[in-house]
Amino acid sequence: MIAESMARLYKLLTGLGIKGTHQAYPKGGAPAPPFFVYDLDAGGEVFADGSNWCETPRYRVQLLERQMDADLEQRLSNALRDEYGPVLVMEDWVESEHSRIVSYYFTDTHPERG
Repeated sequence: MIAESMARLYKLLTGLGIKGTHQAYPKGGAPAPPFFVYDLDAGGEVFADGSNWCETPRYRVQLLERQMDADLEQRLSNALRDEYGPVLVMEDWVESEHSRIVSYYFTDTHPERG
């Protein structure tokens, strides 16, 4: 199930016209920004009621850009929300890459898929 979910996510992201990879590019192998890296976040969501529990993986997509591209960021955010549900967005600067990084965190909670 996770492999299928990751393949679905990759297809969604590349469908936006962005290059990317799972986890990381080999050292020196990354394309020029913008590009994305995606993986399962170390966390996740766990719910329990005393007799039942549910664990939902949390995904992370990181968009690296040399400068802000509001249109690209909005298209990415909208695509993730439409496909998965609520998305937490965080921005930062990565000095070693001389790039800004926009991180999107989400679980697969789309109401039509339960």
